[in-house]
Amino acid sequence: QNVDSHLCREIHAGALVRLEKAGYPVVMQTHDEAVAEVPVGWGSVEEMERLMTPTEDWARTPDGRPWPVAPKGGWRCDMYGKWEL
Repeated sequence: QNVDSHLCREIHAGALVRLEKAGYPVVMQTHDEAVAEVPVGWGSVEEMERLMTPTEDWARTPDGRPWPVAPKGGWRCDMYGKWEL
């Protein structure tokens, strides 16, 4: 469990750095999501998902293929919240 948690944290930390470098200022994050505040009409959820996919050399199988880990289910809205509309 500790090893799995550490690897997930490393993947997420790398994703946050890549998002920031690509112009997605992360204003909040949890153990499995990143919230970026960007101008209306700029960027895309698909690009954020691509940036959050691990690219580190250690995140590869022995034959060199990337781990089959990819974020899915991102969304865009005017205001972040966990409530029913």
